[in-house]
Amino acid sequence: MPNHRTVLSLFLALFFHLSPIQVFSEQITDEGHLLPVGGKLQRVHGINLAWYNGAYGHDFGLSPLHPQWGIAFSEQGLDECFVDMQQMNLNVCRIWVFEDLEGLQFDSSGYVKGIHPSLIANFNTAAKLAEKRDLHLYLALSAGFRKSIREGGFRDIIADPVARRCYLENAVMPFVENFKNNPTVFAIDVMNEPEGEIKGPQGNRSEDGYSGDIMREFIKSSVAAVKQADTSRLVSCGSGWHGPENIKAGFYRSLGLDFYDFHQYNNEGSLPAISSLNVDRPVLVGECNQDNDLPLIDDALQTKAIRGFLENAKREKYAGVVVWYYDHRNNKSDQRFLSLFQGGGSRKLRPAAEVIRDFK
Repeated sequence: MPNHRTVLSLFLALFFHLSPIQVFSEQITDEGHLLPVGGKLQRVHGINLAWYNGAYGHDFGLSPLHPQWGIAFSEQGLDECFVDMQQMNLNVCRIWVFEDLEGLQFDSSGYVKGIHPSLIANFNTAAKLAEKRDLHLYLALSAGFRKSIREGGFRDIIADPVARRCYLENAVMPFVENFKNNPTVFAIDVMNEPEGEIKGPQGNRSEDGYSGDIMREFIKSSVAAVKQADTSRLVSCGSGWHGPENIKAGFYRSLGLDFYDFHQYNNEGSLPAISSLNVDRPVLVGECNQDNDLPLIDDALQTKAIRGFLENAKREKYAGVVVWYYDHRNNKSDQRFLSLFQGGGSRKLRPAAEVIRDFK
């Protein structure tokens, strides 16, 4: 039987035309901090795959900048990743979609005209594999656009209203409609770390980038396009570079988001109390690991940080945690210290994977 708070919340929802997630978000002391994963309110226990097998910009679809790279997607290879995630008791996997303009097709005037069919086909395969492994996909649409737009000589998707509309109508909406009402998709993240493309101290700390107002308009338009394509789909935006500060400052308010998402890296796994963030929605930690400024391959350090994030997120009533990152076994980059793989081509995972697996 619903309690008096639930009845009141439903009344408010009808009176003010609030969505269910808005009602839940007001019940922060009960289950309101949780999000529906596969149709059930539960804590997000996830991991970032980001780009498959290290193939940033050409893992699921062709790169319009470098089509000669081909497409790195492998059904068997992705299923191996998902098997590992299933064994870690994960319920969400975050993957990037159009990073570096991947999979987008442009007309002769530099406007987005559609999506390469391979990208849709490969994400359909990914969804079927995820369903088989009881995983749900958190799909991050845009990342790295400004640099790639300049390199390719394309119209500015973020700042140019016509180019933005073409991107939303010809890419975002068809992509979202393809997964309409599909419970295997947990949510859409409209942009990974917008701060990286915003100039100034609240952004990338440089004079090169968009204004905050332009970026807010891009995010708001992206959210509206997702909702138009699928009214049931949860939508967020992954705030980065400044931990929770831009969430707390209200930069992401009034954009139509269903929940907030910020990225945090520190060696203790510490998180601020939800009450200090002044939020009106559930909050997810969309990326976390040890401190980015301390690039040491140290199992004890990584384990401590990830355990801390998991425990603190549960205690402070966050919606959950999406650890950065699963990676791939042959990574030789300077970011390998954040990987869950031992490296050197081995499929063996580092001890932090056991912490993730055993966390309740």
